[in-house]
This record gives sequence, C-alpha cells and structure tokens, in this order.
Amino acid sequence: MKHNKIINQYLVLTGLFNFGASMSLATYVTFLIWRGLDLFQVNLVNVVFFTTMFFFEVPTGAFADRYGRKKSYIISCFLFSIWEIVYSFSYGMVGFICAEMLAGIGRTFANGAFHAWFVDTLKHHGYTGTTKPLFRKEQLVKQLVSIPGAIIGAYIGTINLSYPWLVGGLIGIVSGCITWIVMKEEYFVVQKTSILHGLKDMLESSRKSIAYVHGHRTLMFIVLANMLMVFSIQAPNMQWQPFFGKSLHSGAFQGYIWAGIALFILAGIYISSWVIKKSSNERMAMIVTLVTSGLGLLAATYSQNYVMISIMFFLLHELPRGAFGPIKDAYLNDLISSKDRATVISCQSAYNHLGCLAGLLISGILAKQYSISLAWTCSGLLLVIVPLWFIFSKNGGVKLNVKTSENSCHDSL
Repeated sequence: MKHNKIINQYLVLTGLFNFGASMSLATYVTFLIWRGLDLFQVNLVNVVFFTTMFFFEVPTGAFADRYGRKKSYIISCFLFSIWEIVYSFSYGMVGFICAEMLAGIGRTFANGAFHAWFVDTLKHHGYTGTTKPLFRKEQLVKQLVSIPGAIIGAYIGTINLSYPWLVGGLIGIVSGCITWIVMKEEYFVVQKTSILHGLKDMLESSRKSIAYVHGHRTLMFIVLANMLMVFSIQAPNMQWQPFFGKSLHSGAFQGYIWAGIALFILAGIYISSWVIKKSSNERMAMIVTLVTSGLGLLAATYSQNYVMISIMFFLLHELPRGAFGPIKDAYLNDLISSKDRATVISCQSAYNHLGCLAGLLISGILAKQYSISLAWTCSGLLLVIVPLWFIFSKNGGVKLNVKTSENSCHDSL
C-alpha cells in the first residue's frame, strides 16, 4: 500500500540521518576538551546551539510551509553535514561557535518540516488513522540507530577523535542526496511571488502561528509541559557522568550506563500507547510521565550513597522520558491544520529550545556554585510539583477535544 511505502520512507530517512548524527555522540565532550575547551566553554557552545535554534525555529518553519517541506529538510541535511565537517577541523571557540550556529539553523529547517511532510503526505493519500503509533516508531528508530552509531563512532574515535565527525558529515551528505531522490511532495504547490513578498508572508505566518499557540489553551499546555521537561532534564543530561563517576572504579562502566539510558528510553517509547490508555487521554498521559520522571530523578539523587540503587533509579527515570516524546508529538499533530503545520510545530520547538537554554544555564550555575545533587533536586521537584499544581489549580482543567477540526484551526490562523 502507498501508506506503508510513505511510512517506510520516513523511518528509513529518520534512521539514516540519526545514524550519522550519532557518530560523535559518545565522544562529543571528550573531543571538545581534546581540542582545548574547558567544561564551561563546552556548555557555552551548547548555549550557542540552542540560542540559534530559538531565533531561527519559527522563520524556517514558515519557509517550509511556503516553499516546501522537502526543500527545507534537504537544506537541513546539508547544513548539518557542513556543521560536522567544520567541527572536525576546528581548534578554538570561534570555529566551534560558527559550527554550532550552522547546526542550529540546520536543525530548525528539519524540526517542523519533516513531521509536516510526513503527516500531510499520508493525508494526501487518504490515510485516516492515528499518528500515535507512527511517531512511536520514529522515536524507536532514532534510539535504535543511535546505539550502534555511537559505539562505531567511539571506536573510530580511538584512531582520531575528529574522524567520527567526518564520517557523520559524509553520512549526512548521503542522507540529503537520498532524500532529494525519494521524497515526494505531490500535495504541495509552490506560490510564485517575489522574495520580498515571500519574506513578508513568512513573517506574517510566524506572527499568526505564535499568536494562535498563545490563544489555544491545549496547545499552550503542550508547549509549557514540553518546556518543563526539557528544562528539567538538562541537569541529569549534562551531569550524570561526574555524578556517578565519583563512585565508579572504572570509567568504562559509564559506557554501560549510556547504553542503559538508550534502552530505557526505547522501552518508554514502546509503552507510550499503553500509558495513554491507562491515563485516559494524552493530556493526563503527559502529566503522568512528567511526575514519574521527576520522582525517579529524586530517588536517584537521594540514594547516591548506594551507587547501584541510584543508577537503577536514574535509568528508571528515563522510562517516562521516553514515553513523553511520542505522546506529545501525536497530541500536537492532532490539533493543528495541514497548511500551517510546520510553522506551528516550529513555534513549539522554539519554546523547547528556550527551555533547554534556560535549563543548561541554571543547572550549570547550581552545580558549580552548590552541588550536582541540588541541581537534580530542583529538577525533580519541578517535574513533580508543577504538573500536580496544574491538575489541582483553577485554570488547569483544559477541556478541549483532541480531535479539533482542521477547518476551525485553520480559520483561527
């Protein structure tokens, strides 16, 4: 069937792109330190990445809606490839900052466009089913390819730490070329206007999408819940190695912890549909995953004197984190219209990057000035208290149907 072909194309392209991107995953911080950066500078280049994405997310989403999701995704593949190649040859902050800006822009060209192309292509060919299991498969593919990708990249890095970046860049170029050949966009009609008029329309589309998200209570709930998650996970993401490293006699054991993280996220993705069924709806499922992730993080923090128990709780907190992504993506895509899908998704992604940026800065300050335990405690408490407050507060009871009609959504924009 045509639907199966489109789904398989989407998953293959997802897998290929993320396999290349994962080549440097296990050696990223080690490579930057090897090239002369200290830990503060490592965080700084990450801040540049998220800041760039925050400012470019909505405009590039509008570009995709106006000029085509295929064009946008291909641009992303090639910009990401250039980023990795530039990284491999950089030796100082200036080079890495320029590379991170390229990576940030490249990522924004893909964020809304790829999902929008997938959903609207399926609808164009008569698909009427839910997207929930499809986004769950996408997340599974991302995690599955990242495991061998990171391991292969780490092995290549034993020869030279710059080589994983070169290999990842070459795979990204191959991904862009294959996308150029296989991705079809029959439903899309390019509007022939001047560049100046196109820019004005892109800005207007961006403004309307931001205003629409702010005025739509359920969309705003999704945006804020996602910001809470990404803000809170920056501390464990960036600090688990030094947190557990003090208690582990072998640095090689950290590789097993990393593999465990990927496997527990995979398990979370796999059970995401079950979480929705048990929670009655996507909104409550998102709240459940936030709270349980926070509880796991708190348990890991306060059992640190018993390192294996602490690691167990740390891995368990990854389970609801894995479930959160596909639940959020499916909920979001069910609410928005086809015409402005990429722009609205990109608007949500822009807030996502703002949450990441704030989380990096604040958790870094807490860990440096006080302790990693305090940074993790604050993150865990936020994940538990804020969603529970939302449930019991007067304004928490958002009662909008998940199956909002496309026409009403489009008219609002």
